[in-house]
Amino acid sequence: MAYEMSGVDGAEALYAVQNQQTALLSPEKVMANLASINSKTMRAFLAYSGRLDMETLRQVNAGNIKFRDAAWIHRARIRGGTSGGTISVLRSNNTRRPGISDFYVNKLPKGLNICVGGISVRYGKNQDATINRQTLDDETVENVLAAVVPYTNQAYMPAFGPTTYNFQGSFDTNDTELVTRIPTILQSSILTIKQAGIVEHQMTLGEMLLASWNAPPEIKRGGTYQLEKAFMLWEDKDISIDLTFPQSGDILPIAETLYHTHPGQPVSPVTYNTEHFLEITFHGVEGAPIR
Repeated sequence: MAYEMSGVDGAEALYAVQNQQTALLSPEKVMANLASINSKTMRAFLAYSGRLDMETLRQVNAGNIKFRDAAWIHRARIRGGTSGGTISVLRSNNTRRPGISDFYVNKLPKGLNICVGGISVRYGKNQDATINRQTLDDETVENVLAAVVPYTNQAYMPAFGPTTYNFQGSFDTNDTELVTRIPTILQSSILTIKQAGIVEHQMTLGEMLLASWNAPPEIKRGGTYQLEKAFMLWEDKDISIDLTFPQSGDILPIAETLYHTHPGQPVSPVTYNTEHFLEITFHGVEGAPIR
């Protein structure tokens, strides 16, 4: 979708686009968008209700199951990136950890079912010039970093100001290029969500990053990808969230060199150990036992 910005030119035009695209939605607008997802999703949940476990159906009829808005989150360290390889974002030995993962192992507990009407994906990065965590297992690293790294779903940002950080290993002295915030190999990777071996959702991460800097405001929807067809995550059934990397020679870097540029100063490279994270949130309606 093209933007018409008559009367604005050059750097002012780019600045106007940046402001238009990166401006945060108000809390009221975000809540209204999520409410629109959930009203449609509630209807889908009712349509699927005939497939609920018989005991759960009895609990629903007895008034012991409450329906409510839900946002189930899972944050995971992402490593690898071999050409065409697949990794598990939700591991079979996952443990439920507040702020990191809402999932019990890789399934929902008995009596809890979720109808998913929207999915949001965000990317996080931790860089450290002194600590190398490559030999540590994923859960150990997640417990330290996954809940505290900054996450974004903006694929690119214009590089304004006198200082440019470019994660591709080059620098722009004019500060006019677009700085890649999310590795392109991740943007081209395919996210697949299955339950009991059946694919429920499959799409490249790039297609799901709706709040990237060039996304029209009317489809940002609070940073959530609204599904045309809602799907169920059923109680006590194995869930898999996998990421398949593209056929490419690129891999996710474990170390990156950032070049600091400043007028009148020499280029000063600094190498950082790098950890990558994905945050996946399922938005919808859950039917859960009353506690």
